[in-house]
Amino acid sequence: MSTTAHPQALTAQQLDSAQQNFHRQAALGPLLDCYLNRAVVCTGGSEIHSRKALGEQLLAELQTFDEREVLQQQVLGPTAAAGALASRSSVAARHSSASVFGPASGAAVELCSLALHLHSGGRIYREYRIVDRLLLAQQLAVDPQHLARRQVAAGSAVYWSLGEVNTGLGQLPPPPTAVGVEQLPQPCRRPAQLLHQIWNLRQLQLLPQLYSDDTIYHGPGGSRQQGVPAVRQACLKLLAAMPDAALFFQHAAAGEVEADGSRSMALLWRLLGTHRGPGFTPAPSAARLHVQGISQLRLRGDKVVEEWTLYDEIAVLRDIFLYREAVARAQLNCLA
Repeated sequence: MSTTAHPQALTAQQLDSAQQNFHRQAALGPLLDCYLNRAVVCTGGSEIHSRKALGEQLLAELQTFDEREVLQQQVLGPTAAAGALASRSSVAARHSSASVFGPASGAAVELCSLALHLHSGGRIYREYRIVDRLLLAQQLAVDPQHLARRQVAAGSAVYWSLGEVNTGLGQLPPPPTAVGVEQLPQPCRRPAQLLHQIWNLRQLQLLPQLYSDDTIYHGPGGSRQQGVPAVRQACLKLLAAMPDAALFFQHAAAGEVEADGSRSMALLWRLLGTHRGPGFTPAPSAARLHVQGISQLRLRGDKVVEEWTLYDEIAVLRDIFLYREAVARAQLNCLA
């Protein structure tokens, strides 16, 4: 790890260079130098505490998926002493070591991820990173439900109740304005407000106000679709599975206006709801779910022309199976 003086501001260019060198040359030290010793990394289904633990996790990932080649890499955000940066990466690799996905297969895979990095004083103190594990499972011919059940059997996670969804308290409707939207960077506020109306007020007729007719939507599992109907279907997939779903924005990062007039931004969100409808599994489970996700949007004018959205669908399946296991255990205790 570097012992040289660290800059007071972490720039998009510095983080981009550190990430690219990590993938291309296994340069772990310079990447870890971008983090505080007590940094917390949230991965959608778990948390990593400390730079040391992060280093161990990244080493394991390098061993599992080596021979890396960067296909796409983008880091965006302003240069500031404190704030947020966002990154999107697509890396070609080879499955060369045993992992939760099974024994080494030698298969070529694509590693896709979105991340939002909160930093201060030149180092990241908290990071949210979503890896498209559904895509990995599909590429390695692993049943996602089987993978989620193995995580439950390993005993490394515990189901915990989240309580009632805020929109259900006293049967009150959601507020007309997104909570905390005024704290987001200025360029992110209009998209966040429209997404609040679409998701929380169920005003899906507003989708054409936010998305261009030929918008390109990239979703979990490596899906790529075009047009507003594709975005509408992605919304309905989650809303049908969680009819009481409530969307909340946590952080955001915005890039500069590009030469072609477009601007990219990233929104960190969480979706709380109850699994009462079709989706994720053949039958509803009544499990309370907390879905952590990141959406990176590229806008031209006021319209989204391309979107990348990720949430860990395998972590959602794991929570559903954990809930079913907890219910079965409670029923057995009642009979005892």
